[in-house]
Amino acid sequence: MEDPNSSSEQLAAAFTGLAQGASHSVVAIEDTEQTTETMQERLFAALERARSGKALLVWRSVLSVLSALESDALRSAARDGATVGIIAHVGLGFSVQTLRIRNEVRGGENHLAPERRQTGRLVRSDFGYEGLVRAATSQVIALAPAGQSEHYQSARSIGHLAFGLATRPEPLRRANGDWDILSPPANLDLPTSNADWPLDMLETCDIVLFESLAEGRVRNGVVRHLEASLNIPLTALPASAVAEGALTAAKRYAAGQTVYFDFLPRIATIVDGKDGAVNYDLIDEAETLPAGSLYRSPKPARFALMAGQDSFQVYLRKETHKEPRRALVEVGAPAKTVADIDLWVEQMPAAGRARILMQAPSLARQFTVDWDTAEILDRSWDEVLAELADRPPTYPERLVLPCGMHAWHDNPKGPGLFTLLEENAGATRPDWDALAAKLSQKPFGQYCISSDGEVPEEVPTAALEQLNELTDRAVSLLRRMTQRATSADTAPLRFLTWQFRRCPQDVASMLIDAWAARSRGASHAFATSAMAWVLIRQGLGRIINDPDHEERAIKLLMEIPVRDWKWREETAAAAFLLSRSDDCPKLLDRETVEALGQRAIWEFQENLGTEYTKFQYAPFLLVGLLRWRLKTPRALVQGRDGLADDMSKVVERVQQDLGDRGWRSEKMARIAEKWVPILTKTLDELRGEGGHPDLLAAIYDA
Repeated sequence: MEDPNSSSEQLAAAFTGLAQGASHSVVAIEDTEQTTETMQERLFAALERARSGKALLVWRSVLSVLSALESDALRSAARDGATVGIIAHVGLGFSVQTLRIRNEVRGGENHLAPERRQTGRLVRSDFGYEGLVRAATSQVIALAPAGQSEHYQSARSIGHLAFGLATRPEPLRRANGDWDILSPPANLDLPTSNADWPLDMLETCDIVLFESLAEGRVRNGVVRHLEASLNIPLTALPASAVAEGALTAAKRYAAGQTVYFDFLPRIATIVDGKDGAVNYDLIDEAETLPAGSLYRSPKPARFALMAGQDSFQVYLRKETHKEPRRALVEVGAPAKTVADIDLWVEQMPAAGRARILMQAPSLARQFTVDWDTAEILDRSWDEVLAELADRPPTYPERLVLPCGMHAWHDNPKGPGLFTLLEENAGATRPDWDALAAKLSQKPFGQYCISSDGEVPEEVPTAALEQLNELTDRAVSLLRRMTQRATSADTAPLRFLTWQFRRCPQDVASMLIDAWAARSRGASHAFATSAMAWVLIRQGLGRIINDPDHEERAIKLLMEIPVRDWKWREETAAAAFLLSRSDDCPKLLDRETVEALGQRAIWEFQENLGTEYTKFQYAPFLLVGLLRWRLKTPRALVQGRDGLADDMSKVVERVQQDLGDRGWRSEKMARIAEKWVPILTKTLDELRGEGGHPDLLAAIYDA
């Protein structure tokens, strides 16, 4: 019953045997958090399969009170407004619940009905059914022959002993076919157990009931233990009380009377009010309703879908779950105008999970929000509210360099990539230099292949096959270089890395190995010259497309003190990683961010008073670091973060330097004209007031 993945057929078979042909059925469920909404749904599925009529799940605490009402066991507490405490015997110990008695007129009759306002509290104890069974099993197995106790574990006497029923000798068959006669003990040796009881729940009750399936000496022993622990008189109900209460519940349900009132676990969302993000209860805390009744949020939460938006996020909190969740709702086609979206909840007490529904009338669309597939958040509801109330700063989108057909075609200056592929595919010695040079060109700002590794749709299959063939040959050549089986040459590596993320990731592994070799002070086949390290560093930054590779690359970079970095090697590689990937910024911790930030600040300072010829990668690194907000949404905001303050100061110094010296020459005027607007936008992002998603693209075009 507890396994959510098991079939409900066995449960259905049990229900068929217990209540075949019933018009109304009631199933007792434990009043603790162990009875999940998923379990409730499985029970209903089994009842439906068993054709058990109109079914109702009712808490054991409620059924105990219904039985007590019928038998006059409540005495003076059988009145409107009385509070009844119930201690129910359960598997893990005891459940403690308090119910309020309400006078109700329904179905043409005046009757009393219990009202449930919270989930029962589980008190773990070895006196629970599981503890009693363990104690009984231990007593029975102690009677088994040495080393031959396995068949004693299936003795019926264990259940009889645990529940206080009479025991008698019984034959037990061994695995080899021999028989033993078990002469079980007459009484159970009750375990000892201390428990943390919620006395505050019970002390104000008009009466406290105890229900248990145990009988005889076991029942009496448990009652004595409870009364001694609680110092509260208990009214013990007969072992049949829950079953009798279920019969009463079924009769009331059939007659249209109120069986009981139940609360619904609160569900809340977050909406934008005049004061920012606020909690919005979809199920009110004070709401209770008759069992079997459908609840629908009286006033739905309302959201606004902006024009052009095709998805939005919904934050949800359930009282039965500690962690809030965030669901992404896909609208489909983007909205052409602002559209209102209503969200509400439908649920029945003790009938499984709530349906979380959304409707956009102007879009003629309805949605269902799936709690189970929503993202679980690792922070409290109050923290989520605080984050949304103070909306996080934006961050620049990752840089994607576009592709186009211009470089594929011949032009007056030379052949295009189509011609070069035709000439070199199948050639004994391909012209890797010419191929690499063509791939690195960007006429009209467009490469042959985009930085995401995409090629224009117009490229025919035959050309792609030629490109693939040359790519495979280049990778094979690099492998032979690493094995020292052929002379080193950087041209095939340049041809591969200018394919950006289309380059096979085997090449990224080779380049990471080269990084690792340099970190150890060892040589590598690709390092044919000092300039080759520019290609090795930048080439990996262009092609890397795997979070594991990115994590290792960052680790290897940080093994070198940032003060010792070279601007065209380590700084460029870090800038590429942070500006072109959505995964890499999430891999950083605060210590790494601090180190990278200090490197960016140092390079900004180094360019002061110069012609900014070495300023190519520092802005990428600094702005790329702001994308750490993908992981830590409120990071690196000026006025809240010391590193952001230092970054802002150095950006302002560079901006001031360019403004002061821009008039000295036409060259400096062009440099200032290019960089000052970009630095202004960078300062906006550092202040958390940006909204410049294309800032990295602007830096690339500068």
